[in-house]
Amino acid sequence: MASIYIVNVSVGGYYIGQYSYYHRSEGEAVDSFEECKASVGEGPTIIELVRLDTETLDATTITGWEGTIDDLDEEDGYDDEDDGIVEGAPGE
Repeated sequence: MASIYIVNVSVGGYYIGQYSYYHRSEGEAVDSFEECKASVGEGPTIIELVRLDTETLDATTITGWEGTIDDLDEEDGYDDEDDGIVEGAPGE
């Protein structure tokens, strides 16, 4: 059974776009998925990794993600509430 791995990216917001990246191995596709996720901006984004069986044309979604850069920050444990600002003069 031969397969092609496809990373689909849909971006909404002010600048919209839809992109697909095709790969022969799952490892390359996973790397591409993570690169796409790392480049997410402020616009709402959907990313999915799909395996397409080239003989039967059956498509299986392996994984997916949706959100904005703010959602990535939350996943990384970054709390955007104070943006890391420290008040007061140095040495206080």
